[in-house]
Amino acid sequence: VCEERRDACAEDGRGAAVLTMAQLEEKVARDEEQQCGLVYVICHLLDQMVQQNDAFCSSPRQVLVGRKVNFTATYYIRRILFFSQTSPSCIVLGYYYLSKLIAQHPDIVLNSRTMRRLLLSVMMLATKFLMDVTIRNWCWAEIGGIPVAGLNAIEADLLRSLDFRLLPSTDDYAAVVAHLQSHAHLASTPPFSSAPPSPCASFSRTPS
Repeated sequence: VCEERRDACAEDGRGAAVLTMAQLEEKVARDEEQQCGLVYVICHLLDQMVQQNDAFCSSPRQVLVGRKVNFTATYYIRRILFFSQTSPSCIVLGYYYLSKLIAQHPDIVLNSRTMRRLLLSVMMLATKFLMDVTIRNWCWAEIGGIPVAGLNAIEADLLRSLDFRLLPSTDDYAAVVAHLQSHAHLASTPPFSSAPPSPCASFSRTPS
């Protein structure tokens, strides 16, 4: 009984209630169909964010900076989904991590120079957290076209920035989902078709 109560009243150390793993897994299973629609919304919002941030001069965290990409966030999310075999729920959780990082760390900026590394890393963290079995870091690096050593360094850096707290607080996660749902009209225009993206071999493997 004590264990059940401790689970139900889990806190993140600052007094904020967090979802237990059982609650998160139940929520993911219940909302799986809805998550697909939220992925469309996320793609639209990420494309807008990159475009807006590219218009301003910024000094993003150096470990995230690479060459400027010539593809959209929508294409990249589609690529990650296809080759990693991750789930829409992981994309939503990855967006939660991204939102939290950007809100708490001004030097974490999503633009066309950081997108390749930043989006890949948050989606990898979410997939590792939610899924029992996932691909290794070198496979993720191949998907993103970045060196595996660089991906390892980014993963460690982002984990420290998140204080190693990957289980979302109830209120924060609900706020992010509510924000996505408020843009649900964007899901009526899917940003990509069902056709797979270009194969890994066509993606640059040079340092990015």
